[in-house]
Amino acid sequence: MRLTDQGEIPDDNPFIKESGARAEIWSYGIRNPQGMAMNPWSNALWLNEHGPRGGDEINIPQKGKNYGWPLATWGINYSGFKIPEAKGEIVAGPSNRFLLERFARRERHGLL
Repeated sequence: MRLTDQGEIPDDNPFIKESGARAEIWSYGIRNPQGMAMNPWSNALWLNEHGPRGGDEINIPQKGKNYGWPLATWGINYSGFKIPEAKGEIVAGPSNRFLLERFARRERHGLL
């Protein structure tokens, strides 16, 4: 969902003129965001979400993009739905993030 600071729907939202669509939707197919942060250098929103059975994701939501939920997930599938072949190991989901620029270390732009 994307709204102005005053709670109004921006004129350039992707579905504002689509009949039957909710005008406040920015992107969809996002299951269950657990945390969000604005990148102070790019001003991009980053969000992380936990998959149903593994398959946690970090996404930068893009205008009008479908992120696949509930038809595709990197977790263990319930229905046998075929997902893309490339995937990593199933690990515990991230619960938050911070930008290392704020710490006295050489590594930059990392996620934990």
